[in-house]
Amino acid sequence: MVWDESDNAPGTLGGRSLVGRTWQRAKVACDLLARIYDNRLDARSLGKPRAHPVDRVDELISSIRRARD
Repeated sequence: MVWDESDNAPGTLGGRSLVGRTWQRAKVACDLLARIYDNRLDARSLGKPRAHPVDRVDELISSIRRARD
């Protein structure tokens, strides 16, 4: 599970709860969420609703995969 410390609740990504994930999937989600936060792409920074545009999430997933290779 990925825990969202700012909300003090289980983390979510793309509107889906990150509870019940394998360790590997939770780690990837955590890395992705960290990049979103570090690059100020989160909804709070953008002043928009909490949903993330799919193209940005896909771009971040691709960059994580490239970094791991």
